Amino acid sequence: MAHTPRAQLQQSFQEISKLNHILGKDTMRSFSAMKDVVLRFDAGEKSKSLGGDACFLIKTTIRAFLGQVDGLGYALRRAVLSSAEDAGLVLTQKERAKLSEKRYDSKTNTLTDKRALLNTPESIKVGFEYFPRLVGTTFNLDTSGDGWRGFKRLVRVRNGFTHPKTIEDLSVTNSGQALQPTLAWFSSQAQNLVIECGRAMGVSLASAGVLDAKALKYRESEHPWVTIFRDEDYELIAADAGRALEYIKTMLRLSSEDTLRALTLMTRKDFPMFSYEWEYATRMAVRTMFSDVEAITAAAQFFTDAAARRGDIPVHGLLDKSDGDEIEDKFATALTRFSAEFGNETVLPTSGDSWKAFRGARFLRNRLTHPKAVGDLRVELKNFQLIHDALGYFLGAHDALFIDAEKWASLASSVGKAIKERHEATEQRDSEDEEELSHT
Repeated sequence: MAHTPRAQLQQSFQEISKLNHILGKDTMRSFSAMKDVVLRFDAGEKSKSLGGDACFLIKTTIRAFLGQVDGLGYALRRAVLSSAEDAGLVLTQKERAKLSEKRYDSKTNTLTDKRALLNTPESIKVGFEYFPRLVGTTFNLDTSGDGWRGFKRLVRVRNGFTHPKTIEDLSVTNSGQALQPTLAWFSSQAQNLVIECGRAMGVSLASAGVLDAKALKYRESEHPWVTIFRDEDYELIAADAGRALEYIKTMLRLSSEDTLRALTLMTRKDFPMFSYEWEYATRMAVRTMFSDVEAITAAAQFFTDAAARRGDIPVHGLLDKSDGDEIEDKFATALTRFSAEFGNETVLPTSGDSWKAFRGARFLRNRLTHPKAVGDLRVELKNFQLIHDALGYFLGAHDALFIDAEKWASLASSVGKAIKERHEATEQRDSEDEEELSHT
């Protein structure tokens, strides 16, 4: 039986509500765990891992929250596209292109097959802008104040630790003051959207209760973005092999500790397999593992590129990008190159069952991170096996990070020689300056 326009719209509305409920539950579970640990840390509890636990749970909360935002934004935009005609909402081709994340060809006034992905802020703005039009309301997302500025701050922090290129990207320092007020702000905005649109459709929805956004003060002007390392700092680190080694060791340690915590969460005995709690933990673990993949890739590339620029190793294309554009391709290339120059010449495979599982886990990560429907959040038995096999590849790849003692000694020798040559050159210049002064 065909849906009436109102029935079609109500079905879309129900799907949006379900998706937002599950993702919102992820956010609040993460936030509750984070708040507990942060309060213990602030109270001065003595624990070696408590600070790391707090940072990990802040990241987990931000991942869950922005995953909720991305999922809601997509669901709103999809509902607009599927119900616009029935609801009498006229959309231009350019608007349809934006809603469907397709590139618009102005010459032919058509949508192309090329993707034009919206970033998180733009995605949710578009969703909030167009969905209320379906039901004839004028509700819109408030982007005029510190709530929106705090939201964009969290997106910037999330983008850093999700796709880390430097050690500073792994830090959550710049999210601290913005996190709770932003959660409260968005929770209020999303609830108001649902209530107002539901009312316009003849559905009476009670307020579920949200954090008091007004009681949680955040002023962007009072918390400017803090930068620890400048470009010249990274140049100084890269110029010295010893410093570069300590730098990547620290970066790898911080990133791997996050992965270990995420995997521990997934294997908790009080999280029965295929329960909501287990699926939640699995979603977090897969996301964290691939952030670790990117951190390891960046660290390996930094070290080899720095060595090539210093002239300690031949360039041999080391500064070139991987032939593949995907995360796993870059990971395999970077670690194979690192191992060839400094380690035991491990060659990471880019074929076979374990490689296919590793690549497949990245697709799973994408589905869980950017769900298009409630069913996309499910973790099934076949997904669990895929994650298991992908972890096998990922953990085995760490062999490529082994540094051969003889190769390092040779590298250290060349570094020492360069330092000696620079020192002798400096002494020579000083001697020449003194001689010139004496003549004067």
